[in-house]
This record gives sequence, structure tokens and C-alpha cells, in this order.
Amino acid sequence: MKTPVKVGLGLMMAAAATVAGFASAAAAPDAQEVLQTNFVPLDPCRIIDTRAAGGKLAANTTRNFFVKGTFGFSGQGGKAGGCGVSIFASAVAVSVTTTNSSANNRLVAYPTGSPVPTSTTVSYLKSANITGSTIVKLPSGDNPAMAIHNFAATTHAVVDVVGYYEEIE
Repeated sequence: MKTPVKVGLGLMMAAAATVAGFASAAAAPDAQEVLQTNFVPLDPCRIIDTRAAGGKLAANTTRNFFVKGTFGFSGQGGKAGGCGVSIFASAVAVSVTTTNSSANNRLVAYPTGSPVPTSTTVSYLKSANITGSTIVKLPSGDNPAMAIHNFAATTHAVVDVVGYYEEIE
């Protein structure tokens, strides 16, 4: 098993604010209220491959995918039995690749049940293989935890997980 890395997101945000010149007296107390997390690195492991199951993502649609636990992955083209992401994971680090796209466009990965963000995970080109990396916050439970919204055109999506975050006390 890989060694977890302790990450204090609140402290990093406070430090960034100080460097940017936006520090205030309230920055330090706010940083203390943010939960710390452990990052658990994983060998890259495929959790989604729409070429193997499910077919291309259609234009202007959202599809939900399993990320945590041990079931549901074969039906989305991922590794049977999952990739070792704990059901207690609060976020996951992934690389998202588009392939065999019908036109230039973009897609975004985000937590299932949340509104579609206006940000972009991957901007893709027609017929090109394009990869982007992101960290996706995950809802609790082991149901489909990550949504991918494809804004236009059609494309296949391939997602590899490279690690996850767990909150610590």
C-alpha cells in the first residue's frame, strides 16, 4: 500500500492568500476550521472507458459513474472490482482523456448531484486524443459519485484514477 500524504488544504489556502497579498487577521482562524485530508496515491487504474462499455457521450448530456468501492465498474468499461478507492474518499485525482470526438468541444467532471459547473476539465479536438487532470470532490456513499457533462459533439471518455483523499480527524 502507498504511504498517505497529509495535506492541509486550509493552510495552503491561507499561505496562498498571504503570498498574493490578501492576508487578513481572519485568514488564520478560517484555515484552522478546514478539515485536513490524507492523499492516498494509487497506481493509475482505469475506472471508465466508454469505448469498452456504455458508448460515446452524447452532446449536451450528463452521465454518472462509479468511482469508489468495488462494484459497477465493468458496466462503465473500468477495471472489474474497482481500483481501490475507499468508500470514505472525499475526493479523487483523475486523468480524463477524450478520443474519437466528432467535433471540437469540451467536457467537465464534477460530483454527482451537483449543478453542472461552467469550468472545463478537458477541451477536445475532433478525432484527437486529449487528456486533462483534475480533482473531483465526491459525495458520501458508494453510489455513482462522479458525473461527466459533455457540452456538445460526441466523444469517448477514458478516466484513470491516480489517487484519492480521505478526511482525517
